Amino acid sequence: MIVANLPEIRRAIALLCSWCAMRIGEVLELRRKDIDLAKKVVRVERSVAWVAGKPMVGSPKSAAGRRVVSIPPHVVPALKEHLDRFVSRGQESLLFPATDGTSHLQPTVFHDAFSKARAVAGRDDLRVHNLRHTGATLARLSRWGDARHRGRRRWRVCLGARGGPGGRGHAKEDRDDREHQCSKPPDHHAP
Repeated sequence: MIVANLPEIRRAIALLCSWCAMRIGEVLELRRKDIDLAKKVVRVERSVAWVAGKPMVGSPKSAAGRRVVSIPPHVVPALKEHLDRFVSRGQESLLFPATDGTSHLQPTVFHDAFSKARAVAGRDDLRVHNLRHTGATLARLSRWGDARHRGRRRWRVCLGARGGPGGRGHAKEDRDDREHQCSKPPDHHAP
């Protein structure tokens, strides 16, 4: 619901932050050359931070910040549409430029749009950085987010007795077709 209430030109930012667990500075420095839709990956090699009103491009926040991140299949069509409609053709073109089409978008522009969209969704408690945490959790539980692990084993999220809002689910590795206790509804009457 939040993505649907963002301006079309800003929707892919939320998708990359959430489904690819990227920081806003990493997303705002992405260029056409960093996206490989055929391989379904995005290369994170740079980040942008605003210092004294000017964009400063540098390395991602941590040593592990330079990485190749898998793009979930359901996000690929939205990124393709964004590239076709909103991004200049050059390989150095920013995916999310400012209105002039060439300079960096200030994060506050996205934060403002996100604030309005989250209010419509009734989620004033969310911050942009929460999108990254959601994506990191989904990637860790599904093993989708790290290209090194894709295709090795399937993981599923189980929302046993601790699941649901405010609870903590856990991941269970599917090694075979045997029933797993998480597939059963929790017994809320158990001691």
